[in-house]
Amino acid sequence: MHALWTQPAPISFSGPRVQFSGVDANPRPLQHGGPQIVVGGHAAPAFRRAVARGHQWYGFYRSPEQVGQDIAALSTAAGQVERPAHLGRLGITVTPSGPLTAEMVDAYAAVGVDRIVTMPGGKSLQATIDRMTTEAALV
Repeated sequence: MHALWTQPAPISFSGPRVQFSGVDANPRPLQHGGPQIVVGGHAAPAFRRAVARGHQWYGFYRSPEQVGQDIAALSTAAGQVERPAHLGRLGITVTPSGPLTAEMVDAYAAVGVDRIVTMPGGKSLQATIDRMTTEAALV
């Protein structure tokens, strides 16, 4: 995908699982280098993929303690696979499993989280707005 976003067409590629030639994709992304690749999961292969190919690692419904363990596993993966320089530092994004609190924000920051994505929730539009307003004030 990165080649399709950054190299002149037509593109050819030959890898261990995929081969193609004469491919183009339009429209091309406006963002230089294409959009960021976000890799999720909390198994060893997912951590290696995130290090080798992702701009961000995403943990869904992970506690600060779990994310701390995930970041340690990402560090282990970084010793096993090469990270291309053009990807820069691997960012860490999480979605908590429940409503966000100030203590959770601090705990996520302490383990190295860069971005928190919350899930708006509520049984009514007003409940959703109230939750989003409360959580927005925390960050």
